[in-house]
Amino acid sequence: MELFENFLKAKKEDDLKKEFEKALNLEFDLTSTLQDVLDSILHFKSEDNFSYKSGIFLSAFAFKKNCDDVIKVENGIEIDYFGSFLKSSQITVKGDLGNFTAAFLDGGTLLIKGSIGDNGGYAMNEGKIWVKGKAGNHLCHFMKGGEVIVDKNALDFVGNSMVGGTIEIKGSSGYSLGYRMVGGEIEVKDLSWDLIGEEMVGGKITVRGHIGKELCQNMVGGMVFLNEEYKDTPRGKTSGGKIVFMNFRKR
Repeated sequence: MELFENFLKAKKEDDLKKEFEKALNLEFDLTSTLQDVLDSILHFKSEDNFSYKSGIFLSAFAFKKNCDDVIKVENGIEIDYFGSFLKSSQITVKGDLGNFTAAFLDGGTLLIKGSIGDNGGYAMNEGKIWVKGKAGNHLCHFMKGGEVIVDKNALDFVGNSMVGGTIEIKGSSGYSLGYRMVGGEIEVKDLSWDLIGEEMVGGKITVRGHIGKELCQNMVGGMVFLNEEYKDTPRGKTSGGKIVFMNFRKR
């Protein structure tokens, strides 16, 4: 596809929004499906910046078409920033996605029947992301609103500096859950490792399973709800906030 080739070879903008706006100005064939567009650009998958540029390109197409579509991503195809800036599209992805999936999401729903890389839901404002597989580090960094569900596990720093929205991890989470969290809610159904609520300022964290040590290190605000079976877990130094141990079996 010549349209994508020119976009791919064009100088990369320093600002993600500018890159997206440049892609929005392209003359897409809106009679095509999202799958048609992906299939047409795979010839360039070994080129530098393909992961970054393909995600922005596909997102701009979906934004302009206001997609209600299904796309299949084959193993070995790395696409970053897919779903960025979308407002109302309803997209199902069969396969895995890369880093910064649905960054700055403003609405709509993205269902991923696979896993995602780091920084999924980065600075998202509204909308819903549902990951049927796993999520990488820094899920929902700077999240402002919306809903994120991960059916399996998420790695470290879930909800890093989030100010609003909800995150549900049906499996386990890694270290520093809710690091520097200001607002919003996080719930982990299984275990979470060390430093839950580290430097937490506000919001709510619930962990129903096993918890690691150095609980709420340097916490200044917010609320953390934990399983009473682990009430003797070593705590970090706190200057505010509230830690509540509960019997979740009775709820």
